[in-house]
Amino acid sequence: MALSKKKCVRVLMRKKFTAPLWLLLVIGSVIVVVLGRLFFLLSHESEYQSLIVWDDPLAVRTDPRLQWWLDGRAVEREEDARARPYAVMIDQGIDSGVPAGLDKASVVVEALVEGGVTRLMALFDPIASVEKIGPVRSVRPYFADWAQGFDAVLVHAGGSPTALKLISITEIDELNEISGDGMYFFRDPYRSAPHNLFIASSRLPWKKKEWRPVIDQDTIKPWDWARGTTDGIQGNPGSSILVDFSRTSYTVEWKQKNSAQSYQRFRNGIPEVVESDKAIFADNIIVQYIQVGLEDELRLTMQTIGEGKTLICSAGECADGIWKREKDNQPTQFFIHSQKGDRLAPLLPGATWIEVVPEGKRVTFQ
Repeated sequence: MALSKKKCVRVLMRKKFTAPLWLLLVIGSVIVVVLGRLFFLLSHESEYQSLIVWDDPLAVRTDPRLQWWLDGRAVEREEDARARPYAVMIDQGIDSGVPAGLDKASVVVEALVEGGVTRLMALFDPIASVEKIGPVRSVRPYFADWAQGFDAVLVHAGGSPTALKLISITEIDELNEISGDGMYFFRDPYRSAPHNLFIASSRLPWKKKEWRPVIDQDTIKPWDWARGTTDGIQGNPGSSILVDFSRTSYTVEWKQKNSAQSYQRFRNGIPEVVESDKAIFADNIIVQYIQVGLEDELRLTMQTIGEGKTLICSAGECADGIWKREKDNQPTQFFIHSQKGDRLAPLLPGATWIEVVPEGKRVTFQ
């Protein structure tokens, strides 16, 4: 005979449960421990991420943070992580005056040109706002080659015949002041020509020129990023790096001051500053040794493909390594030696200066 609803309830209330009390206590304790541990991990997630050390560069990384591929700057979107840089040729002659914008460059390549002076190719993040960059000068073929490797838009004012021919053949995206693009540049009335030509990030005609805004998916990385306190460059103490390019005016020194990790730039023993009177700092210094020859009586040729020796300094440590570049459309990669073989150099996020010097040139660090 079926029980009524009220009788069913009374039967269930009178039913005795036989589960031991100790078992219920154990189950309850386990639940409390699991929930407490989960809450602790979630509340300390960002702290643990900053302490992750990647011993194996080939290991799968679960860190969700995105970084711009050239300077490690934190970004929020995938397209920003692959934003395409632009490279500006900047004068370093004695009579060129104080540079502008160098303190905001992500990567700077310095190499000799004719006459024993150096010239700079400064690469910038297109998302960053830079009001004045220069003085803009002409390009040489090895700079154009390096710009192509970084997949950068090349900004310059003319160039050697070989450089202009290379740009034409390889179809490097460019902004050339003396070839119909003068409207995008401006002259500083308080400086004398030809050292008064400048560009601003806001003047770059990305849409009008239909330049690709991001790098190719298959672009390889020139270096890696250090993660954690034990994953950076490990070598000999290097708080000062001296590069003797040629004459006294082209001796460059990078010095750490006090306990700062970054290096300050000195030229001919004097701190080099930008137009806003700010000092120039770098987080990583790379010395790249290459073979140098002569194109003619004045102009140089430089090895851009192949491999060679390098010195890599970061956070007060300097280590020997090698550089490799297999193709024109790839950036030069920098490696350090490790127990597991050569690995991409783990640099600090920030500005990197590459000092390209002929093999045999004097470079000292201490």
